[in-house]
Amino acid sequence: MQSEIECAENEASIAEFKIGICREIKIEDVNLDRKKKYVCQDNGIFLLEVRYDEKPEIVIPQEYKKLRS
Repeated sequence: MQSEIECAENEASIAEFKIGICREIKIEDVNLDRKKKYVCQDNGIFLLEVRYDEKPEIVIPQEYKKLRS
């Protein structure tokens, strides 16, 4: 049976591993999003970026007006 210290060390190692995986996935997601953005720009497609804390029904029309002017 493991001691409390060994259990705590194992849990810490697992937590560090999970955090590392999450960071790696986020970096891959960001790189993929950038590639998509550049492909769209090269083909004359403009992407409207809406942050998660913004209301799309407000932001999209505002950004569209900026693009049109």
